[in-house]
Amino acid sequence: MTLPEKRPSQIVIVNLLPTAFLVLGTILLWRWIGLLREVVLLLALSALLAAALNPVVMLLRNRLRFPRALGAVIAVLLLLTVVFYAGFLLFPEVVRQLNSFIKNLPELTKTLEKTAKSWTESQPLLGSVETPQFLSNISQRLGAFGVELLANATGLLGDAARVLTSAVFLVVLVVYMLAQPEPLVRGGLGLVPLAFRARVQRIAEKVLAELGAWGRAELLLMSAMGLLTFVAYTLIGVPNALLFGFIAALGEAVPTVGPILAVLPPLLTTLATEPDKVVLLLFVTVAIHQLENQLLVPLLLGRTLKLHPVSVMAGVLGFSTAFGVLGAFLAVPSLIVIKTVYQGLSELESDSEPKLKLKDTQLEAPEAKLNFQKNEG
Repeated sequence: MTLPEKRPSQIVIVNLLPTAFLVLGTILLWRWIGLLREVVLLLALSALLAAALNPVVMLLRNRLRFPRALGAVIAVLLLLTVVFYAGFLLFPEVVRQLNSFIKNLPELTKTLEKTAKSWTESQPLLGSVETPQFLSNISQRLGAFGVELLANATGLLGDAARVLTSAVFLVVLVVYMLAQPEPLVRGGLGLVPLAFRARVQRIAEKVLAELGAWGRAELLLMSAMGLLTFVAYTLIGVPNALLFGFIAALGEAVPTVGPILAVLPPLLTTLATEPDKVVLLLFVTVAIHQLENQLLVPLLLGRTLKLHPVSVMAGVLGFSTAFGVLGAFLAVPSLIVIKTVYQGLSELESDSEPKLKLKDTQLEAPEAKLNFQKNEG
């Protein structure tokens, strides 16, 4: 018996030109977004706020018969009132505690270094281990970080004109998006072929609904977690409790990564100032997050789109690299848009596939039942 001859493996050369153009276009688009990141961030934030406030405008229009433009102005004014009132009450104290925390950061790191050295020397198994080099100069590193952070904050406050201009543009964009969305919708749909416009419109409506639901739920969750953290830390005597509550609220905007990073400042502060309270601090923090996971998240975010933690972390890394710190906060809404569009396209493809007719199933069901009864007999 002769074995069949092995044919030499063939190398198939495919046309890689479309793939090359796709990769090149993606790189150029990424570079273009990086150059115009402030404009892109402003447009993205305005679209997110407009999607979150759109139900308020629709409520004023349908229930109270307000014109859409008037409803848009009222919704934005309500948001600005809440922001300014909260800022008037909280911002001065948060800034004061932030300055105090940054100024005391070198002293805190020195205390942490001494605590780590004494703990290492007190352990029989670690007594002969030398203190790592990074631990010996941790105070210098974190001290330099504190000075840089304070300088950046001072520079941001000093450039108040640019911040104020961006805020005014943001408010105007949100008002126009809420008051006159029809031209934007018609312009966007005009770029789509006529055969696909109805499908694209349904996907766009679903995207806006998902973004609005996530934005409103996320604001409530951030407020609840910030308030709970502030009250709990105040009761157990953690310094700068308002600052740490504010950090905890901001951390909720970056799922998976943000809450973990938000715990580090109060943990390091307590470890340096009152080490006996570290266990109590960890217990309170874990209890707050258990309350969040078991009650607040199902109640507030239960109906919103779910994202895998790996997708969230990858999105946070990618958007923070492209847009800086603000990009990390826009990672989740961007992922919601991507996933909603993908699901919408998948549903359209599944709907276009041929399905089994109801008559066929009705004809086959009695036959299957009859055969089953015969086998039993």
